Amino acid sequence: MNKPKKILIDLGKLKNRYSGLGEVSYNFGKVLTDNISLFHKENMEAYFLVPKSHVGIFGDEFKYVSLNFFRRHFPFLNYKYHLWYAIHQDSGYLPGNSTAKYVLTIHDLNIILKANKKKVAIRLMSLQKKINRASYITTISNFTKSEVQNYLDLKKIPTEVVYSGVINTQNSEAEKPTGIDKEEKFFFHISTLMPKKNVMVLLDMMKLIPDKKLVIAGSWESNYAKKIIQRIRHEKISNIITLSKINNKQKAWLFQNCDAFFFPSLQEGFGLPVIEAMYCGKPVFTSTCTSLPEIGGDKAFYWRTFEPEYMKNMVTEKIQSTKDDRDFANTLKQHAQHFTWQKNVTRYIALFKELLS
Repeated sequence: MNKPKKILIDLGKLKNRYSGLGEVSYNFGKVLTDNISLFHKENMEAYFLVPKSHVGIFGDEFKYVSLNFFRRHFPFLNYKYHLWYAIHQDSGYLPGNSTAKYVLTIHDLNIILKANKKKVAIRLMSLQKKINRASYITTISNFTKSEVQNYLDLKKIPTEVVYSGVINTQNSEAEKPTGIDKEEKFFFHISTLMPKKNVMVLLDMMKLIPDKKLVIAGSWESNYAKKIIQRIRHEKISNIITLSKINNKQKAWLFQNCDAFFFPSLQEGFGLPVIEAMYCGKPVFTSTCTSLPEIGGDKAFYWRTFEPEYMKNMVTEKIQSTKDDRDFANTLKQHAQHFTWQKNVTRYIALFKELLS
């Protein structure tokens, strides 16, 4: 048998395990571990590029390469691989072998929202260089693909939409966060609490629903998050519960026990929480912006404006009409099954095989 083809998979974002890309990196590696026999069947050998502290994280079926200054700034050291998979577009690492196949996944072009046009131009130029090097490009949604086509030159490089996988929160181990009454009914929102997440509109709406609670989870360190806290305090909005940096078990509990999930985001390359909520059969109220109608399909409810009275009326009406409707909940769960990590990883294994044959 010929020697196995060596494939480098860049999972450097594991250094921030609970960020969006950290979760993507972990789940891709974990499911690839579960499919190692299929990987070996195609005569491929996996190398994971990971932070030094994460060497061995997926067991000894794989080989590991640790992030370091030299591999980043002297790409010729990364010479021995037949294929290099960049699981996201922001990695500073590149293959050193000019003949190696290079697969690039682009998650979003949120950089175009930056006010500093010079920085936007620099970031786009950097991404264009990676595109120029790529053998194959994937995006996580059709929306992202259209954004890339609008702002960058794909140079006839094969491009495909491969939807991100989403963990089934209904089947995940759950743990109630401190500060929530087990019997309490609540709505839920989780995000990075940045301006593009548009959380302020939820405060205005919740002031009109004083008999209901809203749990908002995320990192409260950004200036935008601090402004949310200030508004809650100054306007005495007593039906908001804030949680900081919850773990995956606590997140699963919140999805499993909420009455509905709110996600009024203005900019998403995919929108993972929409599907996490649907796995639990929970009604999702979101915006019509960017990728969200694509991901939520006709199973989500869409706020077409952010006028508080309109938002409140939609929530009240839809919650009442879907309450205790098992068929509705099952429909949401079935929709969520379109976005599994098994489908995602299986497609990439097939793609690697195609490119190396």
